[in-house]
Amino acid sequence: MENHRSLEDKIKALEKPQLQELISELIRKSRDCKKLTYIWLGDTEKVNEELIQEYWSNAAEIIYEFNELGGGPEEKEEEAYEWLEEISQLLKTGSLSSEARQYFIDDAIFEYQKHNSGFDDGLMELFFEACKSDEDWEFLIQKLKEKPSEWDLQLIEEIYGKHLSKKNTS
Repeated sequence: MENHRSLEDKIKALEKPQLQELISELIRKSRDCKKLTYIWLGDTEKVNEELIQEYWSNAAEIIYEFNELGGGPEEKEEEAYEWLEEISQLLKTGSLSSEARQYFIDDAIFEYQKHNSGFDDGLMELFFEACKSDEDWEFLIQKLKEKPSEWDLQLIEEIYGKHLSKKNTS
């Protein structure tokens, strides 16, 4: 308890520039500190952006291996699906900017387009969940057109028919 009070007293004694330097250093050194700072500041959108990047990084590592090998161990597959589910929950309930959603699509489409991991359907579901605006849908269409499979072409037709505003499809 004595050490805690001592540290608290030392922090209180810092001048504003020193305090800013301390916070900046903690943020640089620790991803958790960065998230906690965003939470303390009430910026949930930034917290969610950090989380989606972290979750995708964890899932991407496994999906990359599965794409390279054409599959992998069941435990790794389950772990990847757990990360994809975390992303799904964040996309459904979290506040994310269009830029963050499109960044996720842009990053994840690379693994999707390899079509060798067994995660294609799960990734496409996430892409659909990520699209909240016509701009998002147009971005997804653009990405699918880069290396379109027959299935991707059908998905593009579905997007035009069901998900884009009528004003953009005429």
